[in-house]
Amino acid sequence: MKKANPHYVLKSGRVISDRELEIMSEKITHEQFDLSQIKRLRGRPRLGKDPSVIVPVRLNADLVDELDLRVHDSGQTRSEVIRLALKNYLAS
Repeated sequence: MKKANPHYVLKSGRVISDRELEIMSEKITHEQFDLSQIKRLRGRPRLGKDPSVIVPVRLNADLVDELDLRVHDSGQTRSEVIRLALKNYLAS
């Protein structure tokens, strides 16, 4: 059985093959980079200036179903919808 031709999708949307990936890797390996100029991003992006606090919450199935409908309609994540709802509630 022949192995499928693997490919990778770059952030730009461009599709590259294994061979193109190898060529890019070789270029990077043979060039000198000033690593102090590279900003490393780890984990999820911050929501503000300070690190976020995780607050676990239990929801019943009906509430989760309603949340998922809102998520589907709005294109937002569950977390975004919950944060906005809490912010609006606390502001009222």
